[in-house]
Amino acid sequence: MKNEKYTKSYKGSRVLLLKIFALLLSSCSLDITISKMELTSISSSSPSYKLSSGPGYHLCLIDPHSELWCLGSNSQFELGLGESTTQPGQPTVDRTYTPVKVDTNEKYQSVSVAEAGTCAITTTNQLKCWGSNNGGRLGFGSDGANNPVAYLIPAPTIVDADEKYIDISLGNTHACAITTQNKLKCWGQNYSSQLGLGGDDVNGPSIAAAFLPTAVDGIEKYKSVSVGSDYTCAITLAGQLKCWGANGNGQLGLGGDLGNGPSSVVSYVPTVVNSGKKYSTVAASNGSMRSTCAVDELGTLECFGDNFGGKLGVGHSDTIYVPTSVLGSNKYKTVSVGNLHTCATTTSNLVQCWGYSYNGNLGISENIDDSVGIQYESPMNLLGGESYDSVSVGTYSSWGITSSGELRFWGMHDITLDNNTALVPTLYHSLSTGP
Repeated sequence: MKNEKYTKSYKGSRVLLLKIFALLLSSCSLDITISKMELTSISSSSPSYKLSSGPGYHLCLIDPHSELWCLGSNSQFELGLGESTTQPGQPTVDRTYTPVKVDTNEKYQSVSVAEAGTCAITTTNQLKCWGSNNGGRLGFGSDGANNPVAYLIPAPTIVDADEKYIDISLGNTHACAITTQNKLKCWGQNYSSQLGLGGDDVNGPSIAAAFLPTAVDGIEKYKSVSVGSDYTCAITLAGQLKCWGANGNGQLGLGGDLGNGPSSVVSYVPTVVNSGKKYSTVAASNGSMRSTCAVDELGTLECFGDNFGGKLGVGHSDTIYVPTSVLGSNKYKTVSVGNLHTCATTTSNLVQCWGYSYNGNLGISENIDDSVGIQYESPMNLLGGESYDSVSVGTYSSWGITSSGELRFWGMHDITLDNNTALVPTLYHSLSTGP
């Protein structure tokens, strides 16, 4: 059984409340104008818990009360707990094994975690970042000598104070965010044109780095963004998917073939992908085996790029250069892409994972023979069949929060030093009564 390729289909369903909401509005005598974007945001079923992990050693989550909690390594202040009062310049703790509340007087709406760094947006739309400022990715400016102004930021600190934000994605060396006016800004290193600020094949990227949030694709409006290791993808307000930066693995989805490779190895500016489709969300990968997945407005999940271990879910492990639908008839709402594997939530809140199995990172079997070194090239149901609010993959592990408020993991993680390997979804901490 362990050498078979698996294909399973599960039907999901989604109930939209637009008509009900419209009736409620019509019954109100107030003169209220709501944009299409705002209406979509209100009527969509947002997860009660929001979770972000990554290739590093910590994770953060936002609970239903908009409070931010983090756990794991804090060696570079990535938990945002500030400096020690007795040892200036050192973190208050090196590591936490249970979630610790961050920025206790603040409320948050979104969070993005990368290796040794964190950025989050408050409910008042302020962007805050902390931890390692590797490559200037936290956006606090330069020291005048083309270096970041500071390498370590001990606690949540406002970035771009005069601007308001709705979305943030933090990578290993750069970051991008979207303002409340739907403008896209990026900053950090630009060696592969991952900031999308222009360039050409003769001279390369127009600039080497930007240490402050810098406007990208100024005539366009955006609604979501995801940064990879050295590239970026974002979705416009009209639903167009655009990608830019490095394209050596076909992770930009701009075309190519197995014989000749990608149609281009770099895109210097945001470039439309699959122009005939409209998309709702996109996920880029932070790792050496770069790949991208996006969900269109009908819930179809498409993936492209490096297909190591079958992590694109299309029934084989060949590199794919254009968006290609994963196998099965499920509809999806979120996706998270790692170096070895991919996990996604269906519209019925079930989790599916696929790709290269390593110590249970797919969470699909209690049998060790099915969980180490096997390629699963199509989506597989997570064991347990429970409803999840959020799922996020790391290098060798996956994390999820159930709808009942349980933080679970599967695979082998480095978030904490104990209880760090599981073949199936395993309770790590109950959040239902408070982290």
